[in-house]
Amino acid sequence: VIDLAGSLQLSGHSVHLLYSKSHTDARFRSGLERLRALGAGAVALDIRHLPHISDFRAIVEIRCYLRANGPFDIVHCHSTKAGVLGRLAVLSTGCCSIYTPHAFLTMSPVAGLAAGICARGLEWALSRITDGIICVSQEELSHAVDLGVPRGKLRLVFNGIDPAEVDPPLNAKRALVRQKLGIGNDVVCIGFVGRLAKQKAPELLLQSYSRMLTTATAETRLVLVGDGPLRESCEAQARDLGIRERVVFERDLPGSVAMTGFDIFALSSRYEGFPYVLIEAVAAGLPVVATAVGGTSTLVRDGYNGFVLPITKTGEYAAALDLLVSSAELRKRMGKASSELSGQFSLERMHKQTIAAYESVLEGATSPAPALAD
Repeated sequence: VIDLAGSLQLSGHSVHLLYSKSHTDARFRSGLERLRALGAGAVALDIRHLPHISDFRAIVEIRCYLRANGPFDIVHCHSTKAGVLGRLAVLSTGCCSIYTPHAFLTMSPVAGLAAGICARGLEWALSRITDGIICVSQEELSHAVDLGVPRGKLRLVFNGIDPAEVDPPLNAKRALVRQKLGIGNDVVCIGFVGRLAKQKAPELLLQSYSRMLTTATAETRLVLVGDGPLRESCEAQARDLGIRERVVFERDLPGSVAMTGFDIFALSSRYEGFPYVLIEAVAAGLPVVATAVGGTSTLVRDGYNGFVLPITKTGEYAAALDLLVSSAELRKRMGKASSELSGQFSLERMHKQTIAAYESVLEGATSPAPALAD
């Protein structure tokens, strides 16, 4: 969202970003400073992650903001919660609404039956009042069709990053990053970046790593960069598995920086839309072991720049890790393949395709300012 908003503002559009003040991290806050410096509007709202009575107030606040600061051409809602609030707030305002779910809640295998049924009905109903829905992977688009979303409203736009923001592999930062992580230069480092939450399934990665250690001959470390509700349980699991001394938990290091110290990138998610962190890993020239979730088959070509495996198959996941750990040549070859693929997922391409999606729903409307709601 930050990258897209900045790119739009730099190219001459007027962008206003509404975001939840309770759901930000250091990287997002730093991005907000850059956006404000570019002249974009950025306003925090009190929005809770889960459904709450305060959501009605948030809808009114969004609606009031649109009236006070508009007229706007587009309100672009990112994520499920913003997609609900923003699309309801925009009704009868004259704005076009676009929604990017970044993985529908109905794609989650851990959401629960009741939540899944409610989410399916809500997505179906809201799609009727939405001008366009941007899916970030083919899997997400196919899922939208299964939900009953009108095909004519769907667009496919892969996420993209600015290559200038990704450090090349094996640069001068590697030694400094490894020193901070407490890892020697001769150790094979398997890295994970993401929230320690059910969606990302870090417990499955720990199980796979533990199984890999029974066959691996090289010295290895597993680094988990991130925080979340499963942090303590993951640390306890590592102790129970007898691998705690081989697992590094890192809260503060930015993921893109940490990747300069990785040899292998691991993604263990149960579901995704199109993992942004995976684009960064591929751009950093890392071989990847990933679960078969949204977007991974686009970013990771099985056997070419990594391995894509069924979810929960810890034995197969462990074997793939072992293959890469055991062969520096394989890591080098697959890492080079990742670098070659990364050019397909640029911020410039994402920007152009998003603008095309905006233009396709406007169809001659004359209001002056695209807006992002997050």
